[in-house]
Amino acid sequence: MNGLVSSLNDQSRARQDRWKPLRSKREEILADRVGPELAAALGIPERTMARRKREGMLNSEESAKVVRLARVIERAQNVFEGLDASLHWLKSPNAALSGA
Repeated sequence: MNGLVSSLNDQSRARQDRWKPLRSKREEILADRVGPELAAALGIPERTMARRKREGMLNSEESAKVVRLARVIERAQNVFEGLDASLHWLKSPNAALSGA
């Protein structure tokens, strides 16, 4: 029985470790970019975003949006080799999307 519990605990820790980079990226985004820009990018009203920052917690839908945004930013950083260039590209209108 102890072997099974230990194995389950190891599996749980491994799953948690797998999400650590995204959690830290999410926290970094929230710490650095909370405000009108992040609220708009996530489709969350500014007042709600300010309240979430004060509370220190997002609901599950908001957390999922932040995780997706963090993944996009991380991939853009890999392509453009830097945060500034990747954010500039992400914020620029795209002709293929009718300027969106």
